Amino acid sequence: MFYDPGATQSVISEKVWHTLGNPPLQAAPALIAYTDVPVETLGKTEVNVTAFGKTMRLHVHVVKKTDAPLFGLNWCMAFGLPLPQGIEIRSLRLMTSDQGHSKLSSRHEEVARNLIELYPDVFTNTAGTILGYEAEVHLRDEARPKLFKPRQVPFALKGQIDDELNRLLKEDVLEQVDPATKPIEWASPIVCVVKPSGKIRIYGDFKVTINPHVILDHYPLPRFEKLITRLNGGTLFSVIDLKDAYLQMMVRADSRKYLVIATRRGYFRYKLLPFGLSFAPALFQKTMEKILAGIDGEAVYIDDIIITGCNEHQHMDRLHAVLRQLRKAGVHTCATKCKFMCKSVTYLGHRIDQEGIHPTQERVEAIKQTPMPSNVHELRSFLGAVNYYAKFVTGLQQHCVPLYRLTKSGMPWSWGSKETQLVERLKRILTSSETLVHYDDKRPLVLATDACEVRVGAVLSHLFPCGEERPIAFASRALTETEKRYSTIDKEALAIIFGVTKFSQYLFGRRFTLETDHKPLERIFGEKREVPKIATNRLTRWALILSAYNYEVRYVPAKENAPADALSRLPVKASWKGARCSQAVNC
Repeated sequence: MFYDPGATQSVISEKVWHTLGNPPLQAAPALIAYTDVPVETLGKTEVNVTAFGKTMRLHVHVVKKTDAPLFGLNWCMAFGLPLPQGIEIRSLRLMTSDQGHSKLSSRHEEVARNLIELYPDVFTNTAGTILGYEAEVHLRDEARPKLFKPRQVPFALKGQIDDELNRLLKEDVLEQVDPATKPIEWASPIVCVVKPSGKIRIYGDFKVTINPHVILDHYPLPRFEKLITRLNGGTLFSVIDLKDAYLQMMVRADSRKYLVIATRRGYFRYKLLPFGLSFAPALFQKTMEKILAGIDGEAVYIDDIIITGCNEHQHMDRLHAVLRQLRKAGVHTCATKCKFMCKSVTYLGHRIDQEGIHPTQERVEAIKQTPMPSNVHELRSFLGAVNYYAKFVTGLQQHCVPLYRLTKSGMPWSWGSKETQLVERLKRILTSSETLVHYDDKRPLVLATDACEVRVGAVLSHLFPCGEERPIAFASRALTETEKRYSTIDKEALAIIFGVTKFSQYLFGRRFTLETDHKPLERIFGEKREVPKIATNRLTRWALILSAYNYEVRYVPAKENAPADALSRLPVKASWKGARCSQAVNC
């Protein structure tokens, strides 16, 4: 065979295929030659390839042409061969199925196809089991066991809950325990989430049992600035997303007694690390850093991996090294969420390219997209947000004086070009570097949220030693027609969930303060509170989502919650189609 890393695929002729005994063919995309002429392909098959002292079973394309067979890029990568510097794909490429014979697929699409073919045991879109690492649960000495009894199950859900328990047992996520043979000391209640598809998912409510008593691993989550230093000199970037990250880690046998859940079918305990445990982020971070240790040009933050290189050759070598380590450790990825060979990627809320790090525009879009106030009420809301941040910007309030005149009692509403220019100027100031601060993982985080009849808003801020809160990012969206019919408490809770999920990259794995002007949510979403039995389905679901975060809830009167209040009341032109909400019930 001819060694040709310039061909993305290895090929043999139909004649060679016959000499191999006509092994079964599979459907395969068409190939195109360096002359842009399509190559007639019969399909692809698996063959044993012996080279460089080892034998591997790999795919090869079968073509009608009688040319010499090619040892292409996909086989080079499989054997871990060093690739020539500045390699260009010139001899054979795959054609995209949607473009037919008219256009070539992009380079990163070619790489994605090859990698998925070479590492089918990594790109599975299912959770794996990490080899050589186990999760341990350590509780404080003063911790006292808590054993919750099974809750009543809605009759309509009994069959689906049984099906889900059977699935978790079959997939070895759970194992049943018999209290008659061994006493159970810890047992958490469960929350049954009804997905939009109608399927049930079961989660343990650990925030009322072990989470308050866990001895946290103080292994530090890496600072963004430290992560980025590992990417210096990069021109191409790939991002790998792990599938169901925590469920890929086995729980040590003597720690499973703390992860028991109570159901109407009895007690079960987790064999794999479940969702909602306070110590999971640091543990998983430490594990992934050990797995990927020694590889240059990569960085990992919990379940998000980024790889770079100064050129395609170096980038591919590093990407290949990462995937080999993931395969060795038994880690699985979500292929549909991975990106390869990109000149620019979004990672941890920042846009990264060869020029450096750039903040995404999302954090200021809520302000920038705000249209002009159409009445006194909307103008007062806008001025409330401006006034809140006036202490950070010299002379800011001077720009507001003409607008304040319109809010006086008895003053007729008159809006013209002068007022429009003033509001645009204020919006530019609010979204400038003079007002916004950069995220700093050493400073305390505060998330303030609010809701009104038609919108939800959130502001993420840093708390400074002087007691001032400086904004990092703003977010806001309109409610859907269904959400507009929510009760007040559900709307306020939705604002919290919107803010937490919107800023998850900043909040996950960090301790933060959650500010709300709705007093009942301080009790319902309290970090040590049991998911309320009488709460609505959606409140139950949202309480479960929050259980994965480390936070405290603080009630703030509405008059002190001006920025979030303003964002929730200002109309935004951009439409938003909300995802269908899952519902949940206590079981």
